Amino acid sequence: MKRIAGILLFASLIVPSLVSAQELRLADKKEAAGVASVAVVRDSKTPDKVKLTLTMPFQYNTCVRHETRMVYGQDSSCGYDTRYESRTSCSNRQVCTVYKDGVCKSSKTERSCHTTSVPVTVTRSCYHPETYCAEYGTVTYNEQHTVKLKFGKLDSLKAGEEERYLIEGRQRSYGSSNADFKATVIDSLEPTSTKSKAFLGSDTIVFERAK
Repeated sequence: MKRIAGILLFASLIVPSLVSAQELRLADKKEAAGVASVAVVRDSKTPDKVKLTLTMPFQYNTCVRHETRMVYGQDSSCGYDTRYESRTSCSNRQVCTVYKDGVCKSSKTERSCHTTSVPVTVTRSCYHPETYCAEYGTVTYNEQHTVKLKFGKLDSLKAGEEERYLIEGRQRSYGSSNADFKATVIDSLEPTSTKSKAFLGSDTIVFERAK
């Protein structure tokens, strides 16, 4: 107990503000929190792999004001004309040139073509209204992104033992649709290191005992 108490005291000295974060006890293989930052509690019932979904703000550059202007060009509002175009199609056939005893001994290929007129609908040109973006700005959406927490390299906890980690998610960069995740140790029974990985759109945090 002295060793555990010492580790808890050491962790609280490093990250005193983390203990006040919203806590989520990891009891199932899939967990969700409606925030971008959550303190997770690992105990004897926590699976080795947990998919944690966080909700975080994402910012994008988008059009915030549209206006209308008159332009000249083709548009459905101008109406349509019909014109005829010539289309030629060809085909090949085999023609027998030498018969003997009722059997074709020699043949040649003849090519025949014919031309037809095909009606084609053409959009007319005129002045017509066009909507365009007059002003761009930033919009913020709350999006859900998932990270896989892997505890398989840690020793199993006994009944009554607990460890806490702060999991944080954020937008990778302005306009990006990807998220970055990181984990910070709040308290653990042994010195623990974390490693964040991202591969083909899948995010993972691996927990292991510090060497």
